[in-house]
Amino acid sequence: MRVALIAATLALAVPASAPVSAAQRGGVSGVTANAAPAGSPTEFTITGENPCPTVSMAYGDGTVETRIIRSVPATVSHTYVQPGTYSVRVTGLGGCRGAADTTLRTAAVGAGQQPVDVQRFQAMDVNRDGRITRDEWRGSAQSFRVHDWNGDGVLSGDEVRTGSWRQRQGDPDYTPDQYVFNDWTERRFQLMDRNRDGRLTRAEWTYDVESFVRADRNRDGILTRSEFLNSDFDDDRGDQFDYLDMNGDGRIQLNEWHASREAFNWLDRNNDGVLTRAEMAGTNVDTGDQFASLDRNNDRAIEVNEWQWSRASFDRLDTNGDGRLSRAEFNSAGPLGTGNTTRTPLTVSSQDRWTDTGIYVEPGQTLNFRATGTIQMSEDGNDIADPQGARSGRRAPNAPLREAPAGALIGRIGNGTPVVIGANGDMRVTRAGRLYLSVNDDELSDNRGEYRVVVTVR
Repeated sequence: MRVALIAATLALAVPASAPVSAAQRGGVSGVTANAAPAGSPTEFTITGENPCPTVSMAYGDGTVETRIIRSVPATVSHTYVQPGTYSVRVTGLGGCRGAADTTLRTAAVGAGQQPVDVQRFQAMDVNRDGRITRDEWRGSAQSFRVHDWNGDGVLSGDEVRTGSWRQRQGDPDYTPDQYVFNDWTERRFQLMDRNRDGRLTRAEWTYDVESFVRADRNRDGILTRSEFLNSDFDDDRGDQFDYLDMNGDGRIQLNEWHASREAFNWLDRNNDGVLTRAEMAGTNVDTGDQFASLDRNNDRAIEVNEWQWSRASFDRLDTNGDGRLSRAEFNSAGPLGTGNTTRTPLTVSSQDRWTDTGIYVEPGQTLNFRATGTIQMSEDGNDIADPQGARSGRRAPNAPLREAPAGALIGRIGNGTPVVIGANGDMRVTRAGRLYLSVNDDELSDNRGEYRVVVTVR
């Protein structure tokens, strides 16, 4: 936690109405602040009586937001951009009465005063050198790649500094298999906010649903600028449910979580100490049809003003030069579902719960798979599998498909039911969505190796 430079004034309760019994409603009775320098998160502790599921926070700098806290005492945080004195008011909502105020003063970082950097993933830094290698990392290979912004195989510098974001220069080129959003910057918000109303609706979002759900703090289906930029706490956006679920049991425990405890508690809607897929990604099944989400006016073409990436990548896809991308031109960029097309080998790591192939498929298509390679599934050097499964024939009781051989190549469409693919299999597509591949194992962290898979779409 960052060192607080100036202590905050303790709050006095300001009743909003006459008291009611605790059996009927809870209430806010106090708030204290642990003030931090401008640019660093200030933590507020709210006290009172339960039930108190939701509060309104007016931070005194013009920011007012609804925070889902579930119960008191609760801790929330807010980052002040400028030093100064701020009057903060907390008001109970959703069956929670009462209000409380506090005043705090944030200071600028002066000469000889440096804010204490909070290193992310600090518990993994075994040798305490401020760097986290792949061997030190406790998580999936996909999760590591999310945070290794420069691709050097080590997490260091801004990659492990709380509150830092991946820095970009100019518009990125379009990458067909890069569906998970990872550009949470002011510039990207402005580009996506086409109607300039200071918010993003689901209709304006052209990426994965999970990233949207994670950022939508008040769950109203709209991302405000403050929700998008999120300087309050570390919620580990981009680290998808499947990347974090190392044991494949369909739940995220605290020891699998990489972000702050506050973010975990906020996502844990039923307060049972684990995160389900519905809590992290919502209950709606998304087809992942990126072309349709970009084609905002539904004219079956993507125009320049609908494009989210660099003009150079648009022009490369616009093969007939008419300033519009048809679905065929868009699909030609890479591994997106289209007719009678064979894709170059895809890599399926044995340490990733699900690999997003970037292939979008539609009902009526048939997929053919040719897979090669071997993996080692435990510390036992003889525990070897190929795409057909473990050579010993063993099963993995907690794998996605318990009755199928451990280590076999498996696949699914969207969040659908997994099926066995093997070394040379076919899949008839009955629902639209993106294709995901994996190995049928329950414990992935001790696996080594990968499969190489060629996919033909007919």
